[in-house]
Amino acid sequence: MLNLLLWAGILVFSLASFNYTYMIGSINRVFLGLYKAVPESSVIAYNDSGMGITPYFDMDLLKGVVAHYFEMSLPSYVGKYYLFYGSYTAKDGYTCPDHCDQIVVTFHCQIGAVGRYEKSATFTLVKSHYE
Repeated sequence: MLNLLLWAGILVFSLASFNYTYMIGSINRVFLGLYKAVPESSVIAYNDSGMGITPYFDMDLLKGVVAHYFEMSLPSYVGKYYLFYGSYTAKDGYTCPDHCDQIVVTFHCQIGAVGRYEKSATFTLVKSHYE
């Protein structure tokens, strides 16, 4: 009888561990999908008259695009998550309110009762060497 109870405990622990690692892997896959041109869609490279300007990230557009991406990708994995944004100048690293060429997106969520997932991604606009 004790063996049966021991094996049942091991089975429950194994299934809980599998579920936890599956959730972390899925959330990590969604976060890494952020690198697939999601922030790139918020880069402004032309002014209203069509003239080329120094590219920069539009923070309002970026926040909307990234939030929409996570809303579409994460509902089955976590119910509540937090996104934090930072905008900087790539040359000196100072914080800037607008027309920034470097951004940091930080994602944070709680997994189960004891798990926590937090990652940051930095995106920088770099001038092509071929221009």
